Amino acid sequence: MSTLTKVFVLLLAVSSIALSMLVVGAFARQQDWKQSATDWRQTALYSATKEGQVSANAQLQHQRDFDQHQRDVEQIARFKADKLDLNTELDESSRTLTDLRNKLALEQATVVTLSDASRLAAASHGRTEDRAEMLSRRNSELELRNVDLNDRVEELSSQMLMAAMQVRALQQQITAIAESRDSVARGLRPATQIPGGPGIVEARTPLVRSGSVPGMAVPIRGEITDVVGNIASISVGSTDGVAPGMTFLVYRRQDDKAQYLGTLRVDRVEANQSVGTIETSVGFIQPGDSARDEASFAMRY
Repeated sequence: MSTLTKVFVLLLAVSSIALSMLVVGAFARQQDWKQSATDWRQTALYSATKEGQVSANAQLQHQRDFDQHQRDVEQIARFKADKLDLNTELDESSRTLTDLRNKLALEQATVVTLSDASRLAAASHGRTEDRAEMLSRRNSELELRNVDLNDRVEELSSQMLMAAMQVRALQQQITAIAESRDSVARGLRPATQIPGGPGIVEARTPLVRSGSVPGMAVPIRGEITDVVGNIASISVGSTDGVAPGMTFLVYRRQDDKAQYLGTLRVDRVEANQSVGTIETSVGFIQPGDSARDEASFAMRY
């Protein structure tokens, strides 16, 4: 209870007492003075008691209000301290969140950069693979063309060798004929005659065949005659030297170039044709494509 309230209560009590005294005085004029005095004392005692109770209650209420005020002040101080702590934590959380957002932005930029680099690398790898495949096919075509050229050189070399041997045989026959003529001139008879020509010495040099020249690998060449799925037949057979298990290289000639198409392994052999399985294929194999045995291709080295 405030001081103003106490003063007001005190004034009210004094006023009540004064008013009571006036009333008692007025009343005493009419009645007996003693009775009025007794009543006045009782009234004064009651008023004093009431005033004491009011004052005590006022002091008790004031003490209660003061204690509550102290508790409120302490609670407000705690709230302020808690608010300060919360503001500090909020600031730290805000800084942490900002740092995390910056890191996230950097990570996202890094991911985008790596993704772009990965796409570029994939595209470059794809182009490299295409280039490698094209070079591989070109290499196969060049190898087949080189094989054909080597075969042609081997055939020409074989023909030149056979021609040289035939020239030597003819020279020997010419020498023998000259010796025979000299013997005839001297009256001598030749020891050996060639049938159908008396006096001519038979040449002792054997005939040379293209397939019997030492060191020459004779390739087996044919064509694809039919293709059903991965089964294909070729136009050469046992009479050409084909045996089961042999592998043929399949290629196609276009504008004096050889395009490698795949390999064929022979499973069944007949006199003039063979049937096999297409083991590898880098192109569409069809009837009319050329085939050559892989063994003679490898022997060129």
